[in-house]
Amino acid sequence: MRTLLFLLLLLSPLATQAATLYFSPSSGNYDVGKTITVSVYVSSPEEAVNAVSASLSVPSDLYSIVSASSVGSVINFWVSQPTVSGNTVSFEGVVLNPGYQGTAGKVATLVLSPKKAGSGGPSFVSASVLANDGQGTNILSGTTDASYTIGGTQPPATPAATPQQSTPTQAAPSAFVIQSTTHPEGVWSRQKTGTFSWTLPQGATATRIILSSSPSGVPSVEYIPAVSEKTIEGLPEGVSYLRVQHKVGGVWGGIGTYTIRVDSIPPERFTIVFPHGDSGFDPQPIILFNTIDGLSGIDHYSVKVGDGSLFETAAPADSNPYVLPLQDPGAHVVSVTAFDKAGNSLTMTEGFYVEGIDPPKITYISETISYGDLIKTRGITYPNSHIDVVVRDEDGDVVAEEPTKSNSLGDFGSIITKQLPPGLYSVTARVTDARGARSVETEPLSVEVEAGFLVDFWFFMLEHSGVAFLILLILLGSVGVHIYGWRKLLLLTHGVHAQRVSAAETVHKAFAILKKDVSTHMRQIREAGKTRMLTKEELAFLEEFEGELEEAEEIVEKEVEKAKKRT
Repeated sequence: MRTLLFLLLLLSPLATQAATLYFSPSSGNYDVGKTITVSVYVSSPEEAVNAVSASLSVPSDLYSIVSASSVGSVINFWVSQPTVSGNTVSFEGVVLNPGYQGTAGKVATLVLSPKKAGSGGPSFVSASVLANDGQGTNILSGTTDASYTIGGTQPPATPAATPQQSTPTQAAPSAFVIQSTTHPEGVWSRQKTGTFSWTLPQGATATRIILSSSPSGVPSVEYIPAVSEKTIEGLPEGVSYLRVQHKVGGVWGGIGTYTIRVDSIPPERFTIVFPHGDSGFDPQPIILFNTIDGLSGIDHYSVKVGDGSLFETAAPADSNPYVLPLQDPGAHVVSVTAFDKAGNSLTMTEGFYVEGIDPPKITYISETISYGDLIKTRGITYPNSHIDVVVRDEDGDVVAEEPTKSNSLGDFGSIITKQLPPGLYSVTARVTDARGARSVETEPLSVEVEAGFLVDFWFFMLEHSGVAFLILLILLGSVGVHIYGWRKLLLLTHGVHAQRVSAAETVHKAFAILKKDVSTHMRQIREAGKTRMLTKEELAFLEEFEGELEEAEEIVEKEVEKAKKRT
């Protein structure tokens, strides 16, 4: 990451002017039990600042550090966000071009909680301010520490018990456990309304409650009779403490404490950065992103490109740099969603463009093949690359795909092993080189799969099963009658000539009956066309069949006439 910081610093012009770091407020009077919010600022009125880093120290005997954040910071790319470690806070970040120039650039914010009366404040242990000069020149001329006066405060006095409220022999009830189904302890929640409950001690007559920013707040709001549950609306953002106390036999007992964590604010807005540019031939661009959440902190990020799959990455270590999944050539949009520990989220998007490498060139394709033959292609592209040859039907649906590889000279060949039914198809190819960079598909080339009458008839039967069975019965009946008739005629040829005419007439009558039956079925098929549209293939088949039936009838009639003449 420091290498990345150094590279970013090399992108800008020279600078020589001074800068300072200071705290605001730098002084003031505060009380124990009240928090102090203090911010770190950078001042560089004459020269743009490119990077700021510092280590701060807070007197551990006088303060506890509640939080450190970069909310509202001029830093828009963090190498290391403000981090608390004991009584120190450290951070390091970059202001992307053109940098920051001014007298009050907020860098980070601390929240301090005074422990006791005294005097002192946060101070700089080490710091640097680097200029936007391309050389990383440290232009920090000085720092200004802060000092606050802390005054002591006494907790409100507990009301004196009257003789009727207590007796010398009664003991105060001990502390107890508070529970919540809306705000489990130790878990951040987005809900601003919470319900908290506890078990009342036996004999409790009153309850006192306080919601405080301090874990040592003294309950002050009294409820008579005692209550075992409280719903609180408008819970404050951040960490607060519910303190509950009960009175038993006139004596106020131990205090139960419950920590509440509320964060309903989404993470800070951030920028998705393409360090190598948002356009190029790399099919897996690298992106940088980072943000902060001033309360609960960042839990994780999700990354998605267009309508692709959703990927999750931890925060913040795995968020930089992030390598996107393999992308096809063209324009894309990447979405990064930051989630804090309370479930709040913020989504930022950025567009990028992947340039496509040159598509392969198909030098040969079998434009017309017979059913049962295979589609063959040859072409040339980048050496030792992967090629996908794709076949689509007339509706544009992929019906076959065949991978292949080019040789060291870039030549490749492909045979589509899937047998395709008769029809018109289009064939395209695309190449993927050793880096994973892909081309767009080639212009589609047409291939026609032809078939004879029997294959056409078979596919007609498969595709139009609604009338196919009826037509099949008609054809089988017609063939059967013909076979029976001519067999009868052949047998009679060797018999008496007088029976020839009778047999021929019998065949003629049988054919007439068949024709009548077929006409009835044909009429039923046409009637079906009134309720649904018959396809072009169905209409053509009916017309062709009717014509063939008439020709068969003429042949039978001629044979009958010949038989009569021979007698």
